Amino acid sequence: MLESHKPHDMDNLAMRHLGVKTISYAEVVGKGAKQIGFDQVDLDTATKYAAEDADITLQLHQTLSPQLRGRLNEVYRDIELPARQALYIMERNGVLIDSAKLAEQSRELGEKILAIETQAFAAAGQPFNLNSPSRYRKSCLTNSACR
Repeated sequence: MLESHKPHDMDNLAMRHLGVKTISYAEVVGKGAKQIGFDQVDLDTATKYAAEDADITLQLHQTLSPQLRGRLNEVYRDIELPARQALYIMERNGVLIDSAKLAEQSRELGEKILAIETQAFAAAGQPFNLNSPSRYRKSCLTNSACR
């Protein structure tokens, strides 16, 4: 809700909002071939990790929840929270894709994109790279050297 363009895992949130470097899960259980199950982590390490996790979660709640005021709070309460259950179920069970419908929609969108590209090239008087970075396109709007 507040920073949709940034990572929302607890470690990143803690660093951004609390200035705290947390113990990562990978530091506790390892990575790759050397990774162990959490049930194999020694009790002292598991306790420190779990306690920090709970503490940081509370601190993040206390820091971030006041920022959800007015309309943002309504969107969070009325849309985001109810949607999480549906998303959870979809993640657990998977989703069924109608591949024929998806192919048809893909074809339709492709045709629309080609038509829009043709219009853009006609407006510009020549073809150009529509995939160029936005900062380049913006600067070219006012710079005749780009045309």
